Amino acid sequence: MGSGVGITTGGGFVWASDETGIATIDPATAAIVGRLPLGAAEYYELVWDDGVIWVSTRTGSILRVDSSKAVP
Repeated sequence: MGSGVGITTGGGFVWASDETGIATIDPATAAIVGRLPLGAAEYYELVWDDGVIWVSTRTGSILRVDSSKAVP
């Protein structure tokens, strides 16, 4: 399985998708400071909307992800 290519900014972070969910990145240090685990899939386009990240998947699904659920 490949990985997605989604990236967005919001809430003071950069959010980037990979093969298991979304990484929360501190833009000052470029360090991953949290994760939004979504399970194995290919996540593509990410759009920040006031605390919600909208995510498209390879299978054509659209997910609504609450960014406050990121875990360290």
